[in-house]
Amino acid sequence: MRFLITGASSYVGARVYRALREEFDVLGTYHSNRLFKEQKKLDLSNSSEIKAIISKEKPEVIVHIAGLPLGQCAENSKLAHEINVDATRRIVETANEIGARIIYMSTIMAGKASDVYGKTKLEAEGYVAGTKAGFIVLRGALTIGQSPNTTAEKYYNRILRSVAEKSRLTFDNSALTQITYLGSIPEIISRSQENDKLWGQTIPVVADEKKTRFAIASDLLGEFGVTCEPSKGTRYIDEAYYTTEKLRELKLPAYNYRQIIKKTISEMHTWLNSRKT
Repeated sequence: MRFLITGASSYVGARVYRALREEFDVLGTYHSNRLFKEQKKLDLSNSSEIKAIISKEKPEVIVHIAGLPLGQCAENSKLAHEINVDATRRIVETANEIGARIIYMSTIMAGKASDVYGKTKLEAEGYVAGTKAGFIVLRGALTIGQSPNTTAEKYYNRILRSVAEKSRLTFDNSALTQITYLGSIPEIISRSQENDKLWGQTIPVVADEKKTRFAIASDLLGEFGVTCEPSKGTRYIDEAYYTTEKLRELKLPAYNYRQIIKKTISEMHTWLNSRKT
């Protein structure tokens, strides 16, 4: 089975890329930060590049992870539509020409689609549903877990730096959110190759419980004797709420909050030990 992964150097994409390479023939793309020397550069704003790489490599499955993140979407709605929507449409069109399936990494914020990020991801999901050979949409939440990319400006990487530097950081304590275990994503993608029931599904990859970013950080940092501060401001997140029902129904890993925290702490210990050798 041949895979093409967009955004394979991103925080999420790098973990997926590394895991799938152990089982499948995988080509990964990057935009500006190449983590693995064999990865190919891809500019999602360039329709010719999208068509060229898919037509040449002829993947059987395209895992589309690359996209414009929440903060940048808020700053530039035009670019958000170009990267999150237009590029996805081009990927689907080219996938249909070669008969490839698509697995799309979306967000629970597409559930309510109340901001630019959520709206563009929901619109992109609509195009993905037009993949003739089959599609899966994975909706993630605040994601934690170890990635080969430890420098991306992501919530979990801030926690890692806090542990490594023994620094005391501030995290929002006003808004509740669900979490996604990063390791679940490649596991679900791998299982999709043996389970046809996953295709045509939109699957929330979340734990049932809702916590603040401060509470999550505290649970992770406490293992290492590091504390953090709650922010005094307010943060509003208009997210849809999902349960693990769909995961259980499809016989996929449905980790609860404590299980995810335990798995993530184990990965943090492994990472810290690797820095000592």
